[in-house]
Amino acid sequence: MPRSRVLTVAEQVAECLTRSILDGTYRPGARLPAENSLAEEYGVSRSTVRQALDLLHSQGVVTVKRGRNGGYFLFSHLTDDCGSRLAGCLFTALGAARISLGELYETRTIIQVHSCGLAAERRQAKDLEAIKGCIPTDPALSTAEFLNKVIEFQAVIVAAAYNRLLSLHIASIVRIIRAIALTLEISPEDRLCYIANMTRIYEAIEKGDAEGARSCMRTCLDETHVIERYLLERGKQLITEIKG
Repeated sequence: MPRSRVLTVAEQVAECLTRSILDGTYRPGARLPAENSLAEEYGVSRSTVRQALDLLHSQGVVTVKRGRNGGYFLFSHLTDDCGSRLAGCLFTALGAARISLGELYETRTIIQVHSCGLAAERRQAKDLEAIKGCIPTDPALSTAEFLNKVIEFQAVIVAAAYNRLLSLHIASIVRIIRAIALTLEISPEDRLCYIANMTRIYEAIEKGDAEGARSCMRTCLDETHVIERYLLERGKQLITEIKG
């Protein structure tokens, strides 16, 4: 039977920091404590802490900023790399017909509706500001700008649910939907429908009305089915084009 390798002290510190990241002690984008603070917390030397941080940096967990306000920071979007890889797997599966675009849209709907209720229960002031900021104020925006607002609106709602696994999955699905949806044209009537539904969703989340938020999201996805219709009609062809 092979024996497990004994971790160095620096690797043990890196492992402890990783656990703190995963349990939410340090949020994405946050600056980690100074080396001397970490050395005191873990009872090790600063050089050991530096080795641990360098290890996390090599693993793509943290980034280094130099200068007066520098230090070690968590990447702002720790799910980006995983989301990108998962999106790649989804593209491959779609292209090989192992999963259908209908299944993709169905999964996205389940995540969006459930996350909407969680967001109503868990959202913070900054989340409300971000959600409201994604509601288009000008229906005459270019199609790309308008759809980016719609897609970002859905993504920030999932972020406000504070469930990293949901965020990871929606990040991958959003990459595919964004790539396909930006070839759409949306009528003025559909744009106004989007804005009205997004506003109602925001209001329900702001009030902390979880069931109301879920209901509003279901209505939004049912009524604004432009993207779904387009995905199902031209999806296979577009997936092939995007992969190529």
